[in-house]
Order: sequence, then structure tokens, then C-alpha cells
Amino acid sequence: MGTLSATGACSPCQAGTYFNATTKTCVLCNSLTPKCSACNIKTGACTTCETKFTIEAGKCVCLGTLSETGACSPCPAGTYFNAATKTCDLCSSLTPKCTACNIKTGVCTTCDSRYTLNTTTKKCYCSDTGFYDDGNNVCVACGTGCKSCQIITGNCLTCK
Repeated sequence: MGTLSATGACSPCQAGTYFNATTKTCVLCNSLTPKCSACNIKTGACTTCETKFTIEAGKCVCLGTLSETGACSPCPAGTYFNAATKTCDLCSSLTPKCTACNIKTGVCTTCDSRYTLNTTTKKCYCSDTGFYDDGNNVCVACGTGCKSCQIITGNCLTCK
């Protein structure tokens, strides 16, 4: 699928375009869906949006706030785009002590300096030896005579 030159040579549609069967021409993806950067070559259905945008119900939606002129201001560092409320929410609202997260999902990627990210649970836990999380996201010193303790329960692992 592509365009036919005057000499009869066929040129495929370029990236960022799709083949319009009615006009027999290659058409920009964003002609059907504004802010679309890649689409299905046969249908024109958007598959990828421009930076700062995400696909939602077939449309490219700003991952942040839109100005009156239609310019997209992405969510600032330390926040993610809450698709349900269409607002930028703090990463820590989903994961306490989280300082950076995926802009689309809110999944934590970086924790506060005294905390370590658990790569399985994506939660932040006390990282200082001799401390554990008290369940209220506060690092508490291990018991007397304890050098290190389990990061969630506080059970002593090694003695001083």
C-alpha cells in the first residue's frame, strides 16, 4: 500500500501515515486523531501518540494539563497522570515515601533517600540497617541489642 508515481512505480506509505483506500493516497495519522504519531497502515487507527500524550479510547490524551491554546503541560516530576480524575497526583498518594513513578501507571520507580524500592512489590521500605517500617511508613530503630532486623516486622536478624 502506498502511492503510485507517474512512471508506474509504487512507493510505500511513510512512517506516520496510512493508506486511504478512497483517495488512494498516504495520509498523515494525525489527520484522523490529533497528536497521533503512528497508526495502522490500513485503517488509520492510532497506535502511538506524540510525547506527553497517551492513547485512551482511541484518542490521544495529554498526560498532564491542557492550556487554553491546546498545549500540553506534562505532569511535573514526582507525579503521575490519574486518568480517572484527569489530574496530576503525587506518586506518594499511591505508594508512601515514593518520590518518582511511571507517569501513566503511578507505579513507584524511586523512593525517598531513607527508603529502598522493593522491585517485586514496588513499595518503599526502610533502607537503613537497624531500622524497620512500623506500618505507618515511619522508620523505627530495631530493638535494644539488635544490629539489624526484618524490614517489615522488626524481628531481630543479627545482634550487636
